[in-house]
Amino acid sequence: MEGLSDKAAAVVRDSMEGLSEALRRHRELLTGLIEEGLDPGTLEKAVGGRSPAREGELRRALAEAIEVLEESRSAFKSKRLEALRKKLMQVLMAD
Repeated sequence: MEGLSDKAAAVVRDSMEGLSEALRRHRELLTGLIEEGLDPGTLEKAVGGRSPAREGELRRALAEAIEVLEESRSAFKSKRLEALRKKLMQVLMAD
């Protein structure tokens, strides 16, 4: 991750890996549900239900990633990272 300190890059990389793992598990869940032939209503409930603990964990990870991006802003000028930071902030503030 060009322009980031090693520590900042590691934090961002860890956050991205955590999100990627969550998406992989979610995909496996959906695949299993579809293979079981569940009706669309049941599938929607399974997908739509959020675990408050997991949601809190994801919110904290997003907040941490935003904080790292904010702290590293003055160290370098990257329009892509600025756009990413703003997008993450919008997602976090959406609820």
